[in-house]
Amino acid sequence: MDCDPGCDDALALLLALRSGVFEGIDILTVAGNVGVNQTTSNALRILYLGTMGMKSKPTVKVYKGCSASLDGVRPSAASVHGRDGLGDVPVSVLLGKERIESFSNTVAAFLEPKISAVQRYIELFQEISEGNGKNDNSQRDLVCTGPLTNVASALIQLGPRNHAAFWKIWSSVTIMGGALGVQGNISYASEFNAHTDPLALRIVLESFRGQNSKSDEIPVPVFVTLDSTEKVRLDWHELESIKAPRSKRLPYIKCMLQKYFLFHGQYAAKEDERKNAIMKIDRKNALGSGGLKCIPRFCFLHDPLAMWVAVKRKRIEKLLTDTTIYVSTDLGAARGKTFLVEDRPFLFAADEPDGKRPGYDRTRVRFLDPSKGRIPDGFKKDLMNALS
Repeated sequence: MDCDPGCDDALALLLALRSGVFEGIDILTVAGNVGVNQTTSNALRILYLGTMGMKSKPTVKVYKGCSASLDGVRPSAASVHGRDGLGDVPVSVLLGKERIESFSNTVAAFLEPKISAVQRYIELFQEISEGNGKNDNSQRDLVCTGPLTNVASALIQLGPRNHAAFWKIWSSVTIMGGALGVQGNISYASEFNAHTDPLALRIVLESFRGQNSKSDEIPVPVFVTLDSTEKVRLDWHELESIKAPRSKRLPYIKCMLQKYFLFHGQYAAKEDERKNAIMKIDRKNALGSGGLKCIPRFCFLHDPLAMWVAVKRKRIEKLLTDTTIYVSTDLGAARGKTFLVEDRPFLFAADEPDGKRPGYDRTRVRFLDPSKGRIPDGFKKDLMNALS
């Protein structure tokens, strides 16, 4: 799991830990929602939270990744996730009566301080290519819920000749990023992950170009875009409805998500929800009481949906659409904009090789297409079970 833990990455990680599907999870952190030091700390905190009370725990290691995008941008979404990326909830709330030493010892076992995230990709590739690791890729999935800086950096170091071999070690590749038919969430044109490091996304797309059409061993990457993630949301009353009186996990999750929910209520609510909230707030103010509770509280489930797609691939197969994607690496307003590229061969010379038409990344991908049907109800159910 290549991620930048903010709040939605935290939910995705909890879903992965509690799914019971994975025997082991490598967590590769990257700068995104907050700086890489903080995302690494957040990953450790969520692991502590997620493995609390688990009888059978997957083997987990955390690798710290890149601190900036390939073009030097140091991203931040602190206004959405809080300054620490997890709602600014003190560690003491998580610890409760337990001592800080116990917490430190537990999370220290998760961290791999000597190997970076990029080195981990290369190390895994070398283990497989040299025959020291299992060649069966049916047991290995890659889920990216943050900017693709780590993956692109590994591909650059490996070189184009090894790109096909690198992708063969994975049975599936799931990427949360892009906005194809809807407006972005960081700019009008772009989704946050694509906007943060569009060059990395371009490199990843180019590394697949022409490969997955030649070999069944190379997975076709599945993109989970804003088109589908903004169709599913978690409302505060649903979080409140979880019945787990003995859970040590749930109270912390509620604290962690307060700011995240309020941000969505203020900036992403539907027009009728906003009007109703304004009317209620005006009424409350007239009576002399605050109107904070009148703001609709919810969040979109970007990263958890991507993780669920990776876990339940067979269940959503009918919702996937084959297409090709182009990403803009411009420095202006179009930075990180992802486009569906139509196949129009009559616009190009007949003898021009497919996959090398000027200006386009002719990479076959699949994306979760909301026009093919609604997300199964099992997604929400599995997420709620993971949070309890």
